[in-house]
Amino acid sequence: MTAVDPAEVQRELEIRAAWIEAARTAWQSLLDTLVWGRLNSPRLGGLPKARKRALELGERLRSLVSDRDWIPRPREQLKNALASYLNAWESLDELERLLLSLEGGPDALLARDHCAAVKRLLEDLRPTADRWATLLDREDATGNE
Repeated sequence: MTAVDPAEVQRELEIRAAWIEAARTAWQSLLDTLVWGRLNSPRLGGLPKARKRALELGERLRSLVSDRDWIPRPREQLKNALASYLNAWESLDELERLLLSLEGGPDALLARDHCAAVKRLLEDLRPTADRWATLLDREDATGNE
């Protein structure tokens, strides 16, 4: 087996600009609803916690689409991309759970809809993450570090 071509890794790590813009728009809409919507939580601190988790999700989405040229080895770039993808899912799962407890009629439903839009985008990216894992496995199989 041959080592994974660094140029191939670079190509696979590129995320389409349209996906990035859609994710950014969905996240911004979610955050806008959480900050400006007429929402409340039956649990003390529930809404601020949801806002904090939404900010974290934005940071993790940003990390997912960040340039990885600063990471010297292709294997580490792939690991970083996969970790960013999984971290975004983790934040999204926690946020979804928090959103279920929010009250506020249409605004609560809107927040859930925006969260669902982010989830669909992450699901759309799953084949790309699977390719990252395949490349990482191939890199591991060659014994390259």
